[in-house]
Amino acid sequence: MPKSDRTTPAYNALFQEHSSPSVGLDRYNRTFPTVDTGQSCHVFATASAPSWEKRKSVNETYENIGTAKAFELMDRQDQHELAEKRKKRQNPEYIEKPFPGPSVEERRLERNSNMDEILELRNLQETVLPVENMYLCGGFREGKMTPEHMWIEDHTNNRSYDTFINRGGIAVVNGVGVIGQPFKPGCEGHAFDGDDIGRVKVAGYTYGQLIAIAAGAEKKPPFPESIANTPQALMAIETVKLVNEALAKIPQPVFTEAEQNILRKVQQEQLKKSSDKEIKKVVEDLVGADKINYESALDKLAEAGRQQRETAVAIVGTTFNPFVKLSQDLSAIKPEQITTAPSIEEATELRTNLLRGVEALENKKGTIAIEYQEKFQQKIDEARNKIESAFAAKERIPLELMLQELNNTINPEQIKQSKSFKEAKNHYNELMKKINQIDEKANTLPEKLQGELKKEIESLNEKIRQEFKTKLEARAMVSKIETAATKYLSWSNQNATGWRLSNLSYGSYGREQAQKLLDLIKNEDTPTANILKAANDIVNTSGTNKNSFSRYLYDELKSQQLVGQDTLKEKFKNYKTELQTELNQETLKEERDTGMRF
Repeated sequence: MPKSDRTTPAYNALFQEHSSPSVGLDRYNRTFPTVDTGQSCHVFATASAPSWEKRKSVNETYENIGTAKAFELMDRQDQHELAEKRKKRQNPEYIEKPFPGPSVEERRLERNSNMDEILELRNLQETVLPVENMYLCGGFREGKMTPEHMWIEDHTNNRSYDTFINRGGIAVVNGVGVIGQPFKPGCEGHAFDGDDIGRVKVAGYTYGQLIAIAAGAEKKPPFPESIANTPQALMAIETVKLVNEALAKIPQPVFTEAEQNILRKVQQEQLKKSSDKEIKKVVEDLVGADKINYESALDKLAEAGRQQRETAVAIVGTTFNPFVKLSQDLSAIKPEQITTAPSIEEATELRTNLLRGVEALENKKGTIAIEYQEKFQQKIDEARNKIESAFAAKERIPLELMLQELNNTINPEQIKQSKSFKEAKNHYNELMKKINQIDEKANTLPEKLQGELKKEIESLNEKIRQEFKTKLEARAMVSKIETAATKYLSWSNQNATGWRLSNLSYGSYGREQAQKLLDLIKNEDTPTANILKAANDIVNTSGTNKNSFSRYLYDELKSQQLVGQDTLKEKFKNYKTELQTELNQETLKEERDTGMRF
């Protein structure tokens, strides 16, 4: 179990060795709770193997690098010092000369030689993610011949990674060093001088490095965008996800109240101490029930740590888990290809090939552990659904284009907004022509999609018919107005003759207004609202005698026979007002529909 909130369960189980809870001292002699021992910087930089045994082997090999030369140098120094002492004994006035250390050039050559040996150790590890410009780096201090700290620099992707043995994760630096210039890795408090940094080129990332970075990178996302979507990086992330899921299922240790109390008490006492000896003595001085409960609690913690480590290592192994590999192969099947296919024929072929690919992977399900088979089948089903969804979307594109064409070109409002009947009729004919042209294309669609287009076409047809019907009704009223004006004009020309005292002939004004109205109607471009308003104006000035224009118009609109009657029935006494109201309402309606304002 991680002893720090900054350490993930997967990183703790894979790269930290369980240790009993304890307290340490920092450089200022202040106490702090220790964390589990992790992999050292050079182990991470050269291998980062998930197996503790493998890391131990790498560490032992590393520790021997430069040892022979160091012993040789120590032997030369001893011989020099003995010779100087002998000279001093022989001549008390002789001034002993210090041992001449390696020259700058000798130190450079030996450091390079040691870095080459470290590279040999690194090259024993498999590279699973090749990178063109990647370096294994060592930082030297105080004239030492072997690195004090090691890290890796990915120059291709501008990212550096390192860790410490007492660090609960992988430090991430968004940048790399430059030859000859100082550089400070993520775990260091001070930069190494440019001349004190050794770099040797490596082939890329090891499996363990990818797992460690995916599990413990202290910056998110763990990998730079340039490699984040590579199969190797994705598989590493998926592997760590499996580890965390498995660790979450392992029961946490259950302590008795006495065990909880003694664990808390020991830590509180250790935090008060000022030396390692005093810290250890807190545990050494436990006796009786406290000692028994403390050791029992430690056993439970150790058992939980063992289970977690075994579970994590079993999943990670030494290479990518078969489940993760198959999952990655499945992820490589991209339904998006269907969407971007230039034709439905190519999309159909892609769909067939992708489904075959999914089926081939499904047939490999039996090669993975039973506990992962159900989860893999879910991924298979999801992949099939995505392929079918992508193909369905591709199939719909022609339909969507036709629907878009319908919505862009077929606007029944054009009929409604037409000012004249001629304009309305032209719009109606044009809309019906366009809608029929699109309707003819319906047969090019898959049969299952034709109904959707037909339904939309019928809906638009209904709107067009309804709008044109309204215009026809208005036109019918205009026709009746025309008939009334014609009849009135005919009667007036035959019967309203002679002269008045005003030098105007009988009925001349009415005939003039009726003729103007007929002229308006004859002009097909005259807005219907204008005709209705003109008719209403004539009604307003018309009398109510038995041969007035208002009676002719009322008879046409209402199918009555008021013309020629000397007296009217009671229900027709207000016929003119009724006529004016109807004409006014129809005029206002036309104005609203067409946007006209008088």
